[in-house]
Amino acid sequence: QEVFAGVQRYAREQKGWQCLIDEHPLDRKPSHGGNQSGYNGVIARASTKMQRQLKRIGIPFVNVLFQTASEGTPGVYPDAAKLGRAAADHLLERGFRALCYMGELSLHKHTAAVGSSFKAHTDEGGADCELLQLPDASFLDANIYREVERRISQWIERLTPPVALFVEEAP
Repeated sequence: QEVFAGVQRYAREQKGWQCLIDEHPLDRKPSHGGNQSGYNGVIARASTKMQRQLKRIGIPFVNVLFQTASEGTPGVYPDAAKLGRAAADHLLERGFRALCYMGELSLHKHTAAVGSSFKAHTDEGGADCELLQLPDASFLDANIYREVERRISQWIERLTPPVALFVEEAP
């Protein structure tokens, strides 16, 4: 959101710039000459399919979806390693020596990177760190969600306080 807000602010300051929020930029009919979409450039949470399409028709773009970040593709992404280190530092500085990280580690590249960094940094700090893998997209099915709640409750009950718990969701 901050990336888009910054782009809109910049566009308002420029003469002749127009910034549109368009959920489906490749479906837009051109309002003036140029490429088939009518856009000079796109900033998007771009799926790999959208990236291929934009490259094919020659529209410059910047991807802001960490999950589809790829080498050689312009992008602006959160620093997952720095986020994991910052969270670990915050908890270690407060004296916690038993830490836990909970997230959808196999589904989200960002969550896995944050969790890996968090665990590595807590290990370096001499603390114990446990990772809890949440089932992917557990919120889509009520039965799976109830099972996840049960697993989390059981997991938390066996922890010996004081414990710091870091729960992270992919952007």
